[in-house]
Amino acid sequence: MGLLRSLTIFGEMILLVGVVGTSLASVITIALLKGDFEGGCPLYPTISDGGDKVFIVLNDVSNCNYVITFNAIALLAVILIGLPRAMELMKKKKSITGSTIFQFVIVILCAVIALLALVSACIVTVGFKDLCDGMVSYYPYSRCVDFQRSEWEYYDGSNFYDYLSAAQVASWLSFLFWLLVGVASFLLLTFLRQTSRPESVPT
Repeated sequence: MGLLRSLTIFGEMILLVGVVGTSLASVITIALLKGDFEGGCPLYPTISDGGDKVFIVLNDVSNCNYVITFNAIALLAVILIGLPRAMELMKKKKSITGSTIFQFVIVILCAVIALLALVSACIVTVGFKDLCDGMVSYYPYSRCVDFQRSEWEYYDGSNFYDYLSAAQVASWLSFLFWLLVGVASFLLLTFLRQTSRPESVPT
C-alpha cells in the first residue's frame, strides 16, 4: 500500500471521527430541544404577541426529526466506510477496498450524504433565523439570545438559543467533513485506477 494512499486513508479516518462528533452533537441538541418543547420543534414557528411571555405556535415537527434521522444515518455510513478503511490500515492490504466498484460506490455515497447534510444544515439555520426574527419583530430592541431569560408560554425556552447554536455549528461542520470525505474517497478511487492500469509493453 503506497504512502500517499495510506496518508489519504488516515486523513479520511480523522474526518470520519469528526463526523461522529458533529452527528452526535446534532442529535443530542435537537433531542434536548424537542424535550423542552414537549416533543415539538420550534423551527419555523408562528409567533404571537404574548405580552410579558413568549408565545409561539409550533408547526411541523418533521424539521427536527429530519435532522435527527439524517445524523443517525450518517453514523451508520461512518461505520460502513470507516470499518473497511481501518482494516486496510491495520492489515496493510486493500481487501475489499481494492475493488474499483467499492470505491466508486463510496464516492457516490459520500456525495449523497453531503447533499443531505447540506439540507440538514439549511433546515437548522433558516429555521433558527425564522424563530429569532419572529420574536425580535415583537421586541425590536432585543437580541434573540435574550429570550432565553424570558418566560415562555407552555414551553421551556431557557436553553433554546444555546441548543440551536450548537446544532447549527455541528450541522455545517458535518457538511464540510462529508465534502472532504468525498474528496478523499475520490482520490483513493483515482489512486486505485492508476495502480490497476496495465503498463504498456514496449515492442
